[in-house]
Amino acid sequence: MNGSEKQKLTVIGKSQKSKCFKNVKKLPVDYKSNKKAWMTSDLFQKYLRQWDKELAKKKRKIVLLIDNCTAHIEPSNLQCIKVVFLSPNTTSVLEPMDQGVISSLKCHYRKQLILRILECYDKNKDCDISILDTVVLIEKFWRLITQSTIRNCFSHVGLTKTQQTEDDNIRLSKLLEKHGVNAFSQNEIEHFECCDDDVLTSGEVSEEDIVGLVN
Repeated sequence: MNGSEKQKLTVIGKSQKSKCFKNVKKLPVDYKSNKKAWMTSDLFQKYLRQWDKELAKKKRKIVLLIDNCTAHIEPSNLQCIKVVFLSPNTTSVLEPMDQGVISSLKCHYRKQLILRILECYDKNKDCDISILDTVVLIEKFWRLITQSTIRNCFSHVGLTKTQQTEDDNIRLSKLLEKHGVNAFSQNEIEHFECCDDDVLTSGEVSEEDIVGLVN
């Protein structure tokens, strides 16, 4: 577990055909959509089946550690992926992604968002962030997540004995300070960094939602 390999990101939005995607031949992420922008059991199973096929071609087998939310239903007949569901209420302690990988990605994105806002402010123009802008930025910073960050997260949960190294992630407060922005308290900055931690991102799509998607 050296942190050198990362899956292509899947981004779930609400708009199936957003205007900003017009004339874009290929997105840097796998983009899916539904009315609530949720991960659903259908999307999850399709994702795992596709990944399983890719692993089979490479003659590889993996173990997938994942929380047991309602959307995470293991598809039958997986050949190369062994799914291990974590016990309820242990995800924040035992899942490597929750030990800093996700927060690091969000922090990178929000720092770039702040820089974009500051740039627009200096140029006295509106700051519009489209879905396309978002997926491009997220993919960029996913690539920038370092191997040391990933190794540290696996080490935190006891899955490796790798010696932890210092995370190279610059704190948002330092970034603001560097650009002369002193209008926010440390508490406000920390709240911004984790403002969406409790937002629902998975669940089952209702029959009404399915009808709406078809229509």
